[in-house]
Amino acid sequence: MKLSPKVRAMNLARYYRITADPVRFAEYKKKCKESKRKRMQDPEYRAKMWAYQRDYRKRRRETDPEYAQKTKEWSLQGNRRKTKHRLEQLFAIYGNKCVCCGEGNLQFLTLDHINNDGNLDRANHKNDRTHRTQMNAILHPDRSRYQILCFNCNLGKVRNKGVCPHKTGDEK
Repeated sequence: MKLSPKVRAMNLARYYRITADPVRFAEYKKKCKESKRKRMQDPEYRAKMWAYQRDYRKRRRETDPEYAQKTKEWSLQGNRRKTKHRLEQLFAIYGNKCVCCGEGNLQFLTLDHINNDGNLDRANHKNDRTHRTQMNAILHPDRSRYQILCFNCNLGKVRNKGVCPHKTGDEK
């Protein structure tokens, strides 16, 4: 909504009068904050505001390729940071090393389903599976269901019918 020059000048004059007096400005800021807090408690207003913001970002991504690229990079950086933090939490809970061979490098470690029931997790959480499985393992540590294995032991377990080659001694 575009304001007329007269209304804009009146608003600016009011703003400058308020900001000139620190006490009055503090009261004004407090009043604005309270007003915004009340508006945000209204579910209809919140839904309307979020829809507007979502539509605005979508339109801007469609019309401004530079903005679209930036937002994509920001999203990827945030996701990487969250995933790294989540994995660090997960490995700390379960011991920070492979239970089979003792490998401690976090880049090699992965979450393993002890009872080979990972397919049930994937069926229950079709969207965002890895995140849900990891969060479930973090929030509800269950050592009878999950363990930490390195990728080698995990793949060896898959190829050797549920038993890691380290434990059977069948290294060919």
